[in-house]
Amino acid sequence: MNVTAAAKLLSEQADLDLQWPETLPQAIYAINVPDVPSGDPLELGEDFHACLEAHLGGRWVSKDHYYSCSAVAEILRDLGLETKNFSTEVPVKRGHLVGKADIVAQDTEKKPWVVEIKTTQGRYALAPSTAEFCQLALYAGLMDKPDANLACIRINFKIGKVSVFIAQEKTAVLKIMNSVTPNFIEAA
Repeated sequence: MNVTAAAKLLSEQADLDLQWPETLPQAIYAINVPDVPSGDPLELGEDFHACLEAHLGGRWVSKDHYYSCSAVAEILRDLGLETKNFSTEVPVKRGHLVGKADIVAQDTEKKPWVVEIKTTQGRYALAPSTAEFCQLALYAGLMDKPDANLACIRINFKIGKVSVFIAQEKTAVLKIMNSVTPNFIEAA
């Protein structure tokens, strides 16, 4: 089972009762998107993630995503995350539970970060859902980084806005990991 599906299952457990700690983003960025990409939202998100990984690795990206990728790179720098101190599309696996964390990093103070990038054509300033919170906490827990800063960067191409949500929630990570029994991981 992939981490996203597992996070959705975990978010439905009434005893977890996890909510992102802040309803408003810590930062909002405006980006110049001269050619707004269009199409299936899922395909757009996958295409953007591939372009972002290339851009952060110093490779060429299509003009459809260049400005958005540059904005995310700027946001990561503003968070104190330098390219040399992070990895993209990091495989995570424990038992039958698998996934890819968008960005795993260390800031200038050596604090770990787990960053999830979400693309949307809807409300860019919408706080991460319980399932998205569980997903980030699950990634941190599976990588044995319970003290990681969790960040959700939500990009809306249509209006050229990016919201940044940050949580320092060791208790949430531990709560998630305590809910994930070895049987759950093996059955996943």
